[in-house]
Amino acid sequence: MAASEDDDAANGVVLSMFMLVRSRFGGWDFTLLIVFITLLAYIAWRRQRVTRLPDLDAIVSENFVEYMLSEGCKIILFYGTETDTAKGFSKCLARDLRRLGVQCVVQDPMDHDMDNLPRLAEIENSLVVLILATYGQGDPTENAEGLKDWLESATDNACLAGVNYAVFGLGNSIYTHFNAVGRYVDERLGQLGAEQFYERGEGDGNVDIQRDFDNWRDGFLRRVRTVYL
Repeated sequence: MAASEDDDAANGVVLSMFMLVRSRFGGWDFTLLIVFITLLAYIAWRRQRVTRLPDLDAIVSENFVEYMLSEGCKIILFYGTETDTAKGFSKCLARDLRRLGVQCVVQDPMDHDMDNLPRLAEIENSLVVLILATYGQGDPTENAEGLKDWLESATDNACLAGVNYAVFGLGNSIYTHFNAVGRYVDERLGQLGAEQFYERGEGDGNVDIQRDFDNWRDGFLRRVRTVYL
């Protein structure tokens, strides 16, 4: 993976500092040399953290928690989609997170065993983000049916204690069951003991779903900065 735009900007800052020191002082002050070396080391460390991750939506393994534990990954994004809009939003958000230096992966819930969902509590400051479309008469998309079934069948009201989550739902207000899946998942996660990391967002395809997502994403990323940076 190529270096992020933030890394390029940081490289520019370091180069500017180098030129400024040379022009003003004509040589290296020891303290400034240490600062310069430290900045270079930080940039290399950030690049290493990001580039070792797989492609945004490459299937990591059926046991996503084991993968996250082994790779130091904090955030997993699941999407429910029929037209790839929710998947696109998930990848867009994941790119934002990686630019911030936060390790994350985007996954199709159909590829995973949701029995592992409670184990997210084993990872400090972990977060599951669910970007889910409502389809038909208030139904989940085909690839998110297993996720909804797992939530419906869970009987332990504390099984998700220690799990943090955020939900963005996609729908169209011309239909009666507008955003029914996103609303259900948000409510059900709370009933099972999970803690809402950021308020639920709702996108309306009858108005401007991209704007709705962008507004929610901006607030979500502000919250991420307070916790992860």
